[in-house]
Amino acid sequence: MMSYFAKSRFYLERIYRFLSIRNRRIEQQVRKKRNALYGKWWHSAAEKIGAKVTPLGYGFLKVEKNDLHTFINHSLVMLDSRIQLAMAGNKPLVYSILKQHSLATSQYVEFELANIDKAIDLFKQIENPLVVKPAYGGAAGKGVTTGIVSEKSLRKASRLASTYCRQLIAEEQVSGHSYRLLFLEGEFIDAVRRDPPSVVGDGIHNLKELIDIENRKRASENQPKAVNPLFVDLECKQWLKEQGLNLNHIPATGSKVEVKRVVNQNNSDDNHVVRDEVCDEIIKQCQKVISYMGIALAGVDIIAERLDIPLKESGGIINEINTTPGLHHHVLVSNEKDAFPIFEHLLEYLLSTNFHKNYSCPLEKDTSL
Repeated sequence: MMSYFAKSRFYLERIYRFLSIRNRRIEQQVRKKRNALYGKWWHSAAEKIGAKVTPLGYGFLKVEKNDLHTFINHSLVMLDSRIQLAMAGNKPLVYSILKQHSLATSQYVEFELANIDKAIDLFKQIENPLVVKPAYGGAAGKGVTTGIVSEKSLRKASRLASTYCRQLIAEEQVSGHSYRLLFLEGEFIDAVRRDPPSVVGDGIHNLKELIDIENRKRASENQPKAVNPLFVDLECKQWLKEQGLNLNHIPATGSKVEVKRVVNQNNSDDNHVVRDEVCDEIIKQCQKVISYMGIALAGVDIIAERLDIPLKESGGIINEINTTPGLHHHVLVSNEKDAFPIFEHLLEYLLSTNFHKNYSCPLEKDTSL
């Protein structure tokens, strides 16, 4: 006989599998746009640095300059290894490494549905809301629910997260902005503040309809402002509820409404270049853990009220270390003139003598997360 937790997970997986059919269709359409955008960015970058691009088919490109070459496939580049990808994707391991280096992280527990009491105990111990997320495999914010303020919502969020990964994390929610800092071989090159995704009211459509309209734009526009769909999920409903809203709410014309706290599905209007705001101590702390993990191309996610003072003063934390940092975060920004030329910079590095000397047999890694 199936246990209560096994039954809950079984039925929830069936529900979400049914609900995700439409989402998958939207995701496939947006993915085509994303791949086309990456192709355009690589071609443009190659032209600017005087490199030759040879399409090989199936999205693969050979880029060459001065008798050196590299291969690219949409958002895949020849950097970092599978073990580094696996390490960075293991959130409990990353938190452990951060603590070993005395770097600020949130208070957390690792658990499964069968021992959810560990998460409930944490919920009872701390004053702030909780965040529940998959311990592994929760890319692009999938399965993440914030603002958990009741045991009921904790159980519901845990069941959702378990459809992505059996191992789960419950952690204290830290207030502040979401930042992505980008490093290449330990060099700090860019920082972006990523605000939550939002829609703008027209006085006619409700929030659910506005989200549908936004997704159609992302799937059809020649120059989309986002590379991921904006899905209605538990995180969306939870955040709207905190604001005293629901999906049937009709915002006034010109009224901007945040529809999620998790930022992964936002668009360029929500991303702001802030690399001149990052203090030296934060950069050094990030470089410390990146060097320890041996990561060449790293995106460090930080939650803090500000970056011009150390995290210990602002109460901020390092939230994630990404070995597959999405390059689009640094292109699709509101202040385009300040965008860092990441594609040219990365191609110059991949086509340098030093790179080919140090990486005689690199592996391709996905930079789309």
